[in-house]
Amino acid sequence: MGTLTRARLKHALTARRRSVEAARRRDEELARRRVEVARLRKRVGRLSTRVRKLERALDRRVSELEDGLQEQRALGYRVASLADLVAEVIAASASGDRAELEAALDKYAREI
Repeated sequence: MGTLTRARLKHALTARRRSVEAARRRDEELARRRVEVARLRKRVGRLSTRVRKLERALDRRVSELEDGLQEQRALGYRVASLADLVAEVIAASASGDRAELEAALDKYAREI
């Protein structure tokens, strides 16, 4: 075998080793990425479950707040109505008109 042939063979073997090594590194990187993807999918699954639980809790809390707000509105309306009745009773009392005072007191008694 000549020197030129040996050099070409050595070069070919070196190139082949580099190619095999590069393929091995790509395979290792691909395996690492697959493991990372699997780990991330599990994490996303856990986070999705947690988000769904938090959404349900938030929906319940919003419903409670809406119910409380509705109750507060009803109470506010009731207080305003009673304040109007009290103002009518006071105005009737101040005017000295006995019939107007009795009408206001009757209305007050019905509203309570």
